[in-house]
Amino acid sequence: REREEKVLLHLSAKGFGASVLGIFEDGRIEQWLLGRTPEPLEMKKPEVAAQIAQALQKFHASDAPPSVSLDRSCLWDTLHGWINACRTAVKEADEGKDLRGKKLGVFDFERVAKELDAAEKRAKTFSSPLVLCHNDLLSGNVFLKSGANGGVTFIDFEYSTCGERAFDIANHWCECVGFECEWENFHSEEEQRHFIRHYLSIHEGRDEEVERVRKEALAFVPVSHLFWGSWACLQALHSEIDFDFYGYGFKRLSALFSSEPRSVFASILA
Repeated sequence: REREEKVLLHLSAKGFGASVLGIFEDGRIEQWLLGRTPEPLEMKKPEVAAQIAQALQKFHASDAPPSVSLDRSCLWDTLHGWINACRTAVKEADEGKDLRGKKLGVFDFERVAKELDAAEKRAKTFSSPLVLCHNDLLSGNVFLKSGANGGVTFIDFEYSTCGERAFDIANHWCECVGFECEWENFHSEEEQRHFIRHYLSIHEGRDEEVERVRKEALAFVPVSHLFWGSWACLQALHSEIDFDFYGYGFKRLSALFSSEPRSVFASILA
C-alpha cells in the first residue's frame, strides 16, 4: 500500500485521477470527481475509445515516480510467481496439507506454465517499449469526466508498475468484454486500428506503423489471460471479497485453450 500511495501521489500531481487534498494516518482526502465510469462495451464506442487511447498514451509518456524503475518489466516475474503459487497450492492440496487448493486441480498448471513460456517468448519478439503501465484498465477504473472540459482520466493505481505498453493496450481490450468474458465482443480489427491510431495520434496514413503496434498489442492478449486468470485463482484461495474469483479465473485461463477465443485471436496464435 505504501508503494501504491507513492504512485498515486505522483500521478495525481501529473493530472491523473482525483487530486489528493490531504493525507492522514490510514487514509487520505481526495477531490470529488464529477462524472461516471462506463459500461464495458461502452468503452468500445469510437468517441470513448479515442479518448481512452489518448489518455493511455499520455499515461505511458509520463515519467515514473522514484519508487518505480523503468529499466525492467515487472510483468514476467509477477506472472511466473503467481503461476508457481497456483502450482504449489494444487500440490499441497494433493498432499493433504492445505485443501483450499483442491478446487484449482481442474487446471493443469504445468501446461499453463508452458503457455506462459510460449506467450512470453512471442511477446518479447515485439520489443514493446517499457513504460509506466496502469495494468488494470477495466471499466471501473476508467472515469468519464462531466462538465465543460469532459475527457477521460484513470483511477485506482494499485497494479501500476513498469511493463510493456502493449500489455496495457491488450489488457484494456480484454476488459471491454466484461467479467462475463464474452469474447465475441472483443475489438474487431477496425476497432483495434481506431484505438491504435488515436493512441499514436495518427489520423491518416502510416498504415504500416499502425499495423505493427496493433500486432504488438495482440501478442499480449494471451498474457492478459494468464495474468488475470492466475490472479483470480489465488484470490479464490485467500480473498474474503464476495466475488466469483474461481469462475472468473476459469474463464480467463480457459480462453487460452478453448476453440472460440482461438478463432477470435487466430491472427496472433497462428
